[in-house]
Amino acid sequence: MKIIKTWWNRVTLEKDTANTPKRTQKLRWSALAVDLSLPRVHNPQEEYSWIQRSIRLWLDEEWQPQSVHEKIGEEAAKLYLKLREQGEDHLGSLVLGLSLELEKVDFQDAFVDSFTVANKVAELLMEKLVECSDENSSTSETRTDPTPTAEDFELVCKAKSSGFERYQFLSKILEESLSDSTVHAAVLICLGYQWEAGEWRPKTVDKQTLCCFEDNCRNFDVLHNDYVLAFLERQLPEEEDKRKDLDEFINQLAGDFYAEQCRRVGNKGFLSRAMIVKWLYCVGQWMA
Repeated sequence: MKIIKTWWNRVTLEKDTANTPKRTQKLRWSALAVDLSLPRVHNPQEEYSWIQRSIRLWLDEEWQPQSVHEKIGEEAAKLYLKLREQGEDHLGSLVLGLSLELEKVDFQDAFVDSFTVANKVAELLMEKLVECSDENSSTSETRTDPTPTAEDFELVCKAKSSGFERYQFLSKILEESLSDSTVHAAVLICLGYQWEAGEWRPKTVDKQTLCCFEDNCRNFDVLHNDYVLAFLERQLPEEEDKRKDLDEFINQLAGDFYAEQCRRVGNKGFLSRAMIVKWLYCVGQWMA
């Protein structure tokens, strides 16, 4: 196994599958992660039972049921909690650590190895994060975040200082590690607004934008305003190949598995942020 670090700070684990069963080779080695932080474990026993049961069921369903599957599930859950108790909360390093710990476990005649199981645990965690995020976005009340401030303007300007910073900024939008007001500021700047004398003023804003929402442009939260999101989305390319390229760009930023899972369950929060990232990248010329 080897670790490959890409310039956008993602981690990928590669494994030689030449000598593994064909069924195993068909697995998509996808979990790797994203520099994704996991929430604190509130109920260790519940987390243990969930992982142990999920791993056993997955093994029984993907391959023929074996008694050792119960043991593999138990060890995976126990070692996962051990790593979390030691303070490990980043998904990428958690996958690697769990894989190394599981190498000490006797898998007997199971058709999987330590990496495959660690990868599956990561997928389960990501699925859970997506589902929780979707529940939170669908039950939350309409938010009225404050107008983007001078601080937001400065953060965006700093992010535009280099290609790497620009890329990281887009990644942070998808990770929800930037405030909504900072994302709003980035959109305003790319639309042609500037922060001057304590307020946002149109400098190079086109007439269509001014006519559509000039009266509101400073007073709504762009990530939660369906009218504005629709306005920006209409500016994205209509060609299917270009839309596929944009989806692939989102996958690079967020990680293939996480992005696809969010699309599958219709995670509104992620989809809104993904649309903003596409607009910034394609229409707003963010990377230029």
